[in-house]
Amino acid sequence: MGNEFGDMKLSMTVTPSKTAGQGFSVAHLYMDVLIKFDTKTMSGYALRFIRTTKYGDAVDCMFVKYDSGKVTEISKPVSTSCYRPSCNITVEVKGNKLTAHANTPSEYYIVPGRPEVLTEVNMETEIIPGNYGGFGIEYTGGASSMIREMKVEWK
Repeated sequence: MGNEFGDMKLSMTVTPSKTAGQGFSVAHLYMDVLIKFDTKTMSGYALRFIRTTKYGDAVDCMFVKYDSGKVTEISKPVSTSCYRPSCNITVEVKGNKLTAHANTPSEYYIVPGRPEVLTEVNMETEIIPGNYGGFGIEYTGGASSMIREMKVEWK
């Protein structure tokens, strides 16, 4: 195996200090959960949680690709209210599929009439995976988020 890695799975529980689901201090701040990442070239993939101006109690999630430090969106954003204490996040690469799941076991008020704001995230996109096995977190959030648990698996 050495410096070449196949499928990967990263699971974590995050507790944001912002409890209303907005996640971060102000719009455009974000957290990227990096997977299949090469830290030398800053290349790989991530699930991004980002605060927008759309909702005061939700964030957007999307997949992004890092290519020599340049970041591009590779999926449409999904709005979610699950980035609350505690938010369970799983990002996985199997073959050429990048998947993500995020939810919270916490009970909270759900604003009626907004079916576009999901209580749970389930996303999938196709990628061209490299042989990298790195992982990490890129955090620009302003408000703190505690990483309570993290598990990374290489297959």
